[in-house]
Amino acid sequence: MADDKKNELTTSTALTAIDPFDWEPDDLVPSTNEDDGELRRMRSFDGDALARFVHPEGWTVDGIGANLREVILREVRYWIIRWPNRVELEQGMKGPAETLPVLPGGPVYDLKAMNEAIPKAQWNGKYGKPPYQMQRVLEFLDPVTLERISWLHYTEVKGARAAWREIKGRMSVVRDLRGIELCPVVRLNEKPFPNDFKPLNRPWLEIVRWARFTKDGIEYVDVSKPLNPPTLPRGATAQLEQFAAAELAKPAQQTKPIEPTLIKQSDVDVPLTEELEDEIPYR
Repeated sequence: MADDKKNELTTSTALTAIDPFDWEPDDLVPSTNEDDGELRRMRSFDGDALARFVHPEGWTVDGIGANLREVILREVRYWIIRWPNRVELEQGMKGPAETLPVLPGGPVYDLKAMNEAIPKAQWNGKYGKPPYQMQRVLEFLDPVTLERISWLHYTEVKGARAAWREIKGRMSVVRDLRGIELCPVVRLNEKPFPNDFKPLNRPWLEIVRWARFTKDGIEYVDVSKPLNPPTLPRGATAQLEQFAAAELAKPAQQTKPIEPTLIKQSDVDVPLTEELEDEIPYR
């Protein structure tokens, strides 16, 4: 009986293909928002490390210099962040007190009304910022180490906003021509940002090449070369794919077998002149 039980466990483990690096005992996996005794909320980024740009130092990733580092921009997300008020800070809250994802087709938030609903006496008062703010999160992937890096910044920051608008415009052109699966490989760089006070640099996501993620790895694409064979525009391709899918979904039509027709002798014993209504005899 013991051997049967052992074989059963071995077979079950083999079928489920458990990855030993993708498992932890239950007592090591937090089941609530409490971690190490500190109350935390769902974070608004996926990265293992955080990128930051500060003039004049430039780029850092988790405090380590990252100027000119090449990464792949793979995703952009938007969140509404509320920072802890004075009472929550006194209770030991760390990080955002509330995170609301902003999704296409999702709820539309009125930041001004949300901030006005909170008495200013309850605001944290840090840097004079209101409690609710819109955050843009750019998610990067290092193509060599596969480290996930997140760059968080508020949408109202002018330098970060200029960097995003610049790369977004170029991405729109390339993805319209070559497909929405293309992602830019960018160099974490900087460029002068004109202002009325003093010389200032802003972040610059310098595009160095383009890439797509495939089941076999990362494929780099030269967008300057024409496709061979050329592909149809995105809209036409989508219409053809929908038409093909609809045709494949139709049930197969069954055709009736052709039944033989019996010809009677009376059907053929007709003078040819009468059949053709012609008085000229057939020779």
